[in-house]
Amino acid sequence: FGAEVDWILEQSFSRGVLPREIAVPLAMDRMRSIQQAARRRSIQGIFLSWGLEFHRRSWIPPRMVAPLAMVYFRKRVGDPGQFDERT
Repeated sequence: FGAEVDWILEQSFSRGVLPREIAVPLAMDRMRSIQQAARRRSIQGIFLSWGLEFHRRSWIPPRMVAPLAMVYFRKRVGDPGQFDERT
């Protein structure tokens, strides 16, 4: 999150605009992609939902879930490295 905020502030300063003018289109793009992904549930998404539910109910041990945590959070939150490429 901090990398994204830094990127937004740098872009707004270099373009001479308010951070809002950079952040709002990013947020809208992210919202659209989330809505599209929610409409088309893949087999992978279904298994992920099951896995999360099983983890919440402590039906599977945390050791089995831990290796997948970074992948899950990158998909949910976004990869901080992605903001270095935007111009």
